[in-house]
Amino acid sequence: MNPRTTAILAVLALVLGAFVYFHEIGGEAERKAAQENEERIHPGLDQDDVEAIELTTRDGIAARFERHDGSWALVSPVEGPADSVALDAMAHALTTLQRMGSVAEPGDLAQYGLDEGARIVRFEIGGTSRGLRIGGPTPVGGHTYVARLADDDVGYVETYRINAFDRNLDDLRERRIFRFAEGDVRTLRVSWHEGDHEVEVALARDERGEWQMGAPLVTRADQRTVHDLLSDLAFLRAKGFVDERTPAIEAALADPLLRISWTLEGDHLERSAKIAGPFEDALLVEAEDGRVFRIDVERRDDWKTRINDYRDKMLSEFDVSSARRIVLGFADEDARSTRHLTAGLAESGWTSETPDVDPDRISELVREFASLRAEDIVADEMGPDELGSLGLAPPRVEVRIEGEAMEDGSRPLLANVEIGNAVEGRGLFARRGDESTVYVLPQSMADRIPISEEALMRQPETPPAAEGDPGKGPSDGPGADPLEGVEIP
Repeated sequence: MNPRTTAILAVLALVLGAFVYFHEIGGEAERKAAQENEERIHPGLDQDDVEAIELTTRDGIAARFERHDGSWALVSPVEGPADSVALDAMAHALTTLQRMGSVAEPGDLAQYGLDEGARIVRFEIGGTSRGLRIGGPTPVGGHTYVARLADDDVGYVETYRINAFDRNLDDLRERRIFRFAEGDVRTLRVSWHEGDHEVEVALARDERGEWQMGAPLVTRADQRTVHDLLSDLAFLRAKGFVDERTPAIEAALADPLLRISWTLEGDHLERSAKIAGPFEDALLVEAEDGRVFRIDVERRDDWKTRINDYRDKMLSEFDVSSARRIVLGFADEDARSTRHLTAGLAESGWTSETPDVDPDRISELVREFASLRAEDIVADEMGPDELGSLGLAPPRVEVRIEGEAMEDGSRPLLANVEIGNAVEGRGLFARRGDESTVYVLPQSMADRIPISEEALMRQPETPPAAEGDPGKGPSDGPGADPLEGVEIP
């Protein structure tokens, strides 16, 4: 064959192939999109362009919603933020709803439920009002009859695609109460009534982002308590709305259970809220903008109302991988001398001098002290006799955990904790080695932290819980209360 002819045929083949690809294959997606657009009840519209929606809700309330700066708001019958997810779903349905079929000669619209009794959803785009009429179900197929407001063309759509319009008014309102993220809060004040006076705890983040208490004491705050409070508030959702502030509502809010004030990062404006009640079957929350919500009354137990709840209760905290040595000092029975046991971390694991302790037991103990948090604070200071009654003068066991040796031979101190007696119904008493405050650990810690050399040599067991007290473990048993006469804050 002539080379020139071959070249021409090759070019034609390429052109034909390109035509087939771009027209038949590449154009398939465009043709499909165009067909889907033609099948829409309202073709050629974008859900992001919907500016307003009006409808009568399932509970029979005429409501209007408007979108401003990307956020939906309820403007009638009351004003307030709307649930953007629910309203976006409506806007999506209005602009993308596809007919599954049409009625050629509809005749009387009443037979389709599209007469005066039809549900009507109006919406606005670019100042132009449009609308959707929703009628009754089709005889078969699980579809619903619909029509535009502008004409009487009857079609039917899949019923589940219009469920977005079948909502009560409260379901379309924003149920989120507090509009902040836990990490954005910089200062926090929490107050409540104790008897005839008000108690206030003032907290602030330091330069490391850790919470410190400024009043009524200057001390480190309990990071977990503050985190849990802010997280609970950030995710708190209303179960109902109070649109009319009756005298009874005002009276309840005037005597709140809790007052909360906060500032946010980069903003010195202090915002405040109240939690009050119970009122009827709910608690009331007055948000920073004055709106009032109803929440489940069971939430009352979620918020702490003791000063000690907000005080730091971490007895020791360190990266467990940094521990290299642990020294345990056990007091003898007459409390006149202390026997020390030292264990170090080698390549093969934890090894101890006489007596030989199971390496796993040492490893478990180090992990316990890597994040040892007390349950409560017993007292900021005690006398020798009171400390002795708790097994803290001298302590039943002293625990020192150290890190890697430095160039000068010294080791960083990771933990220094004194452990006392375990008392049934109270817990395990303890304090940091460098301070006078006495703490109590959960009862469950009594079996995991040995208070004698004999207990260290035993493998910890999980005894069956006593009936009605799943947290009980071994203890010194019942007897005279060592805290009798001690005032606990």
